[in-house]
Formats: sequence, C-alpha cells, structure tokens
Amino acid sequence: FINNHRVEVKDATKLWGKTTGEVYKILKEEIGYPKAGIMCVGPAAERKVAFSCIKVDGRSFGRGGAGVVMTSKNLKAIVVKGQGRLNYANLAELKKRIKPREVRKACQDLADYGRPIYTESINELGCYPVRNFQTAVFSEIDKIDARFMKENFFVKNRACFKCPVACLQVCQVKSGKFEGWTVAPEYETIGTLGAMCGVSDFNAILSANILCDEYGMDTISTGNIIGFAMELYERGMITQEDTGGLKLTFGSPEALLGAIELIANKKKIGEILARGFRGIATEIPGSDQYMMQVKGMPFAAYDPRGFYGMGLVYGTSSRGACHNVGGWSIRAELLSGEYDRYALKGKGKLIKSIQDTRAYIDSLGICTVVRRVLGFSDKPNPTILNLVTGLDFTDKLMEIGERIYNLERLILTREGIRRKDDMLPPRIMNEKLPEGPAKGHVLTKEMYEVELDEYYEARGWDKEGLPTHKKIEDLGLVNLR
Repeated sequence: FINNHRVEVKDATKLWGKTTGEVYKILKEEIGYPKAGIMCVGPAAERKVAFSCIKVDGRSFGRGGAGVVMTSKNLKAIVVKGQGRLNYANLAELKKRIKPREVRKACQDLADYGRPIYTESINELGCYPVRNFQTAVFSEIDKIDARFMKENFFVKNRACFKCPVACLQVCQVKSGKFEGWTVAPEYETIGTLGAMCGVSDFNAILSANILCDEYGMDTISTGNIIGFAMELYERGMITQEDTGGLKLTFGSPEALLGAIELIANKKKIGEILARGFRGIATEIPGSDQYMMQVKGMPFAAYDPRGFYGMGLVYGTSSRGACHNVGGWSIRAELLSGEYDRYALKGKGKLIKSIQDTRAYIDSLGICTVVRRVLGFSDKPNPTILNLVTGLDFTDKLMEIGERIYNLERLILTREGIRRKDDMLPPRIMNEKLPEGPAKGHVLTKEMYEVELDEYYEARGWDKEGLPTHKKIEDLGLVNLR
C-alpha cells in the first residue's frame, strides 16, 4: 500500500483466491478513497497460468505472463493513493498547445468506435484471424464489427486518466451468466475470442472477455490457444475425454466459455493449455505445426500473409509475436496507400522505423491513440515533451528508440536468441490463404529471409541477429554487451 510517500506491506490473506473484480471491491472499500489506483492479479496467476496478466484500474498489462511473475513474488495487489501535484516545466505554454477538443477531434473515429473500428477493414483486406488462421476472411463479420457492437451493446465511452478521446467502448452483456455486466472490448480481444475461435455471438465474446478479466488472463493469448485447441479437437488430437465432455468445436460459444474455465482452473486439457505454447508442445506431439506463435507468444489479430511487413513485426518483436513492441505496420502497409503490402524490399527499413518509434513512445508512457496529434511519430516534434520536462529532445527521440530496441536485443541474445528464433510458424510459410482479397498469398521462408536480411542490415546486426560492435558503440551501449 503506497500512501503518498509512505509504503506499507500488508497481509493479503483475504485477497488470495479472489477474482480481480472482487479484489477491486474489497480494496476500494478498505481504502475509502475512490481515486486510489489498484494493480492486482486474479486466480489464474495464482495457479501459474503462463499467460496470466496484471489488471490495472480496469485495463491490463496483458501479454508476456506478468501476472504469474507478480504472484511468484507473493504479491497479490498494489494500491496507490496520493494527493501530490504534477510538475511541468512550462504549464502555461502546454495549455496553449494542447486543446482537449482538438485532440478528440483528431481522433474522432476512435472516440466514436474505439479500436474495434479496424475489425471490418482488416477483414475486408483479407487479413483477419479466422479459425486458428486457417483462413483470413470471416463470413459473419457483420455480427462482430464495430457498428454492430455500437448499435446493439454499447453503453458509454470511458477514458483513461485525463484523456479527452475516451476511446473505450463500454458494452453490456445482454444475457447469460454475466447479464448486466459491462466490459470495454478491444479489437484484438474481439478478433481472438471471436473469429479466431469461429465465434460470431457478440454476447459470448463479451462474456469471454469478462471471464478472462476476472480470472486475470491475457485475452489475445487465451483466444489464440483456444482456437488452436479447437483445431486439434477437430483433427482428433484432443478428445472429449481430454476436455471433460466439452465439445471443443469452432463457432461454439459454449466451447469458448468452457475452455476459459478449464484453463483458468487448470482442469482436464486446461492444465496443459495453461502452460502456453511452449509447454503444450512438450505434451502434445505434432501440435507445434498448428501453433501461431513466435518465441512462444501467440499472434495478435492480423494474418501476415496479407501484408508481409507484419511477418517481420511478429518475427523480430522483442517479446515474441507482439503487434505493439514489434511495430504496428497496419497503418503503413494497409491503410496509407504508401506501400505495396506484398512487397518484400523496403519492409526491413519500414519495420525498424516503426519499432524505434514505438520504443521511444512506450518509454514516455503515453497511449498510441493520441501520440500523433501530440507530435510523436517517426519524424517527431518534441515540443510537448520539452515543455513538460524542460529538457531539449530535438533530434534525440528516434535514437532513444533505437537504443531501447538494441538494448532489448542484447538481453535476448544473452539468453540465446538468434536468427532461428525470429522465424515464423509453418502455416504462414507453407499454406496459401484459401480465400478473400489475399487468396493464394503465402510468406515462404525464402521470401521472409529477404525481409529479415534487410532488417538485420538496417539495424546494424549480423546475419544471426546479434548487434554488431559498431552498432553497440554508436549507441553508447558498449559496457552492456
């Protein structure tokens, strides 16, 4: 419990075993201060589910299994209460430059529909994750897209702290166990708990989102692993005996919700699925060919066979197949009209630039929704940051991003990561998309190697993906090699 400058370690006996929602309720009542910030984990982390997450005031540190790391420290929750003031180098000039109404207007589409606005367009372009990436066009997209969500389930917008955009689209479950509950689904959550599992019942997707939140599990990884398990079930590699009688078929809301329960409680096949892809591979021989992952982390909700730079995003992301750290190439490749989405040349340089941009932005602790209107892009205008800090970041931000990414790579290579670990899964390199605008496209190993070679060269890394001594020296990281 952090109360201004005082830190107190408290007994969490009454919290262990509680869901994240129950933890919030107990601690809010105990603290008696509605503005207190709460970070906590759910039962999934306590049971060591590999992709358990940390919940923070209704949002999530979702990917990478941070929840189980937190419980390994015997830590259930952190509460922060404070009345201190924020200091700015030049608050008067900041107020002149940042107009909340103008920021919201610049992000109006996201204010109106949130990130689910991308659902329809990604599907139309033939890049959506359907039935464990067996195809990339979802025939029932009109039942899960942003407009359907807005017309049938939307309740209100919600904002993160002080944000004028309020892009979160709070929706209400209409029926079932969670009738009346509310949740704000993201694009990735809808894609992975929906089309990835062949599920078009939006009410069930919202319920699955709530279940994951309450147990404290990353929705992207959960949906990926359930979609994968559904394919194994339909191929006979998982049986009803393994599932405890649950028919784990694509398109079944009951299968989706039942699988979440099995994983969170580590029951039957859920005990194996809870280990994540690396753990599953050792228990179900031959299943790795159906795993959509890099470095053990499941894909986000985009099929790279429909835009080849996304393959590099997944392959070279510092934490596995992550669309954020790896670089969100959707705007550049699919929406801007500036790039041929099926080109190989130039994608290495593009993805490096996007990754460096995201790295410095992440270090600022700001959301990517508003970053462009504040001047934070691949050609950054650091004026806002200068006014906040009183320091001059002119011509420094992209180098800071590059330094961060190289530092992350040094940590990875220290742990044995090499070129072989930057490769994509078999389905992406061997199976052509069967339908849609990207029909017939595949990102073969030979094609991907062209991108990867250019990427390594742009980064100043050798053929194995190790930063060269010159690059390390140029970035001032010599003592960390």
